[in-house]
Amino acid sequence: SLGAHCGHVYTTDPTATKSITGSGCKADTIVLQYVKWPGGGSFRYRADAGGWTTVNTANATTTIGTATITGLDPLSTHTIFTEVVSVGSAGIGLVAADFRISKGVRINNLGNTGSMASQFASQNATAWQASLRATDPDLVILEWGQNEVSNGQSVATYIASLTTLVGWVRTAVPLADILIIGPYDNGFTTTLPYNIAAHTLARSHGVAWLDWFKIIDTWANANARGLMDD
Repeated sequence: SLGAHCGHVYTTDPTATKSITGSGCKADTIVLQYVKWPGGGSFRYRADAGGWTTVNTANATTTIGTATITGLDPLSTHTIFTEVVSVGSAGIGLVAADFRISKGVRINNLGNTGSMASQFASQNATAWQASLRATDPDLVILEWGQNEVSNGQSVATYIASLTTLVGWVRTAVPLADILIIGPYDNGFTTTLPYNIAAHTLARSHGVAWLDWFKIIDTWANANARGLMDD
C-alpha cells in the first residue's frame, strides 16, 4: 500500500472536521497519528460508518499518540473521519493516517517537495521520533542535497542535519536499516561537494549509500536521455 496520508494539520476551530481516504491503497488497519501536548483538546474518530471513539490529546509533554482501527475489509478502500470535541487551550493536531495491509510492501513518503534536511532536524525530536516509530519501518531513506544547493546552504549545515537525523532514526527504530541517497548533478557546479560529503558521512556512520551522481551521469547527458523529465 502507499502508507501514510495527510500531512500535519492543526486547528483551534471547535467545529472542525477532517476526513482522510486511503487514496490508491486498500487497508485492513488504520493507525491515526495525533499530537499529544499540554493544553490539548479532544477529538473523535471513526472508520467508514463505524462507531465513534473519543481521544483526549492533553499531555504533560509534546509527543505523538496513536489510535488504531483493525478488522477492516482488506479488499476495500477506507475513509477515517475525525471531528473536534473540544479544542482545549492548545488546539488539535493530526499528523497522519497510516493505511496498512498485512500482506505486501508499504511505502511511506514522509518527505516534502522543496524541503531541506535542516528543516526536519529542527523539529521536536521526541515527537519526530515517536511519529517515525509509529510507522514501524524496516528501511529509512534520507535523500536531500538538491534543495540545499539551490538555496545556498553550506555543506557543513547539510551534513550536520543529516548526522542529526541518522541519530534520531537509530534511537527511534534501532533495527531499521538506513540508506542515504546522494544528490545528483542538477547543473549546479556546487553539487559534487555535497555528494562527496554525504558519501563520507554514510561511510563513517555505517549506513547504506546510493550515488545518483554516478548512476545518472552529468546533468547534460542525463537531460539528453530524458532522465530529468520529472
